[in-house]
Amino acid sequence: MANFKAVAQRVLSGWLSLLLGAVIAPIPVINLILAGYAMRCSSTMATTPYQLPPWRPFLPLFIDGAIGALMAVVGFIPVVIVTGLAALAKQPAVMVVPALCLAAFSYVLPFAIMVYARTRSLRFSWHALLTLDYLLAWLAGYAILGVCVGIAIWLSYFVSHTVVLPYILVCVSLSIGLIALCSLIGE
Repeated sequence: MANFKAVAQRVLSGWLSLLLGAVIAPIPVINLILAGYAMRCSSTMATTPYQLPPWRPFLPLFIDGAIGALMAVVGFIPVVIVTGLAALAKQPAVMVVPALCLAAFSYVLPFAIMVYARTRSLRFSWHALLTLDYLLAWLAGYAILGVCVGIAIWLSYFVSHTVVLPYILVCVSLSIGLIALCSLIGE
């Protein structure tokens, strides 16, 4: 079962790491370091559940983030193909199929990335993917990510007279949500 207390303490105690993630998040290509760091958070949750891992060295984080992004792109190709085929069918009922493919993709991808972060291999048991613990961690992680981004967008309404502050709020919320999601799934 997901240890929400450990994840909350981990995220809240590492506020400098979260700020560094928020600084890196908006920079194209460099933001792969944040993705690699999230993978490291996932792989270290079992050994150090109450503290975030160090950010250094940056090169392995960048490489892990690039591999995770490549996994996402390759995994998304079937979703694009199914969506294109469904659009060609011109039947509204058929559009349910791409939605189901996208849901399956968003369920399997974090697990595959977590397995790769821990084992440096893409071999995993489908049994582990279909456990209630993973389902609950996945749901809670995406709920936390959604709430963080939602709060940032809501706060952006009050500071929308500035251009930069809403952008900063969204980057901070993405950093917090991504690290919490990966920590929950990595548990």
